[in-house]
Amino acid sequence: MDTAAFKAFIPDFDERVAKANKLKPIAEELGVTLAELALAWCVTNENVSTVLIGARNLAQFEQNLKALPVVDKITPEIKAKIDALVPIAPSAHWEPASRRGKFL
Repeated sequence: MDTAAFKAFIPDFDERVAKANKLKPIAEELGVTLAELALAWCVTNENVSTVLIGARNLAQFEQNLKALPVVDKITPEIKAKIDALVPIAPSAHWEPASRRGKFL
């Protein structure tokens, strides 16, 4: 796959791919795909309010649904392994409307 277009819009594309590749052993340990691990992690993450899938066809949709049984495999130990490889610091991207209102 030609990644030039991705790199044009995502400056740290190679770094992100490297991080994703570090998660492969965890997925293999659980006997799941990297995509299934990612979706299951999102479902179990308290900082994620909604999980949107990007299925374009029925086969992709069915593949995404395979992540649901994986949710039970995301133990605190697995979360710790993932967090050690890909630390996530949640942050608000927008100020709450109540704070912005003081400038109106």
